[in-house]
Amino acid sequence: MTNSPIEAFNIFNLVRIFVVGVLAFFINLFVTYFWTKILHKYFRPGKQIDRKDAPIFNELHKRKEGTPTMGGLPVWLTVVFLAFIFFLMHVWSDGFWSRVNFLSRPQTLLPIGFLILAGLVGMFDDILGIFQRGGFSMSRRLI
Repeated sequence: MTNSPIEAFNIFNLVRIFVVGVLAFFINLFVTYFWTKILHKYFRPGKQIDRKDAPIFNELHKRKEGTPTMGGLPVWLTVVFLAFIFFLMHVWSDGFWSRVNFLSRPQTLLPIGFLILAGLVGMFDDILGIFQRGGFSMSRRLI
């Protein structure tokens, strides 16, 4: 068995990535539809724009008022959910599912870890924005 670059770029890897991407896309469409209904029903106020000291800012961002926050939650949860499901299928059965598992590769742990971290920071910022009217300051968002 040779370790040529062409061998690593075989058709199975392309199909695997394409199928998982399409699956994540359609699951995310389904989840986002219901998540948006939940946000509109229970978190009615949404984003509030009320900076009295910045009238130009208010005018530019007025169209965002009432937009539900925490809309990114289904996006990163779908990716984490699918990665975890494929990992469990790999643990419970051998063969095909061990080749579909993305968490067996160390190269995917860092991006998924940062995806989870960024998602949690965004979710925490949205929760602060709902209950404390503002969320994180821009300097804290950049840290």
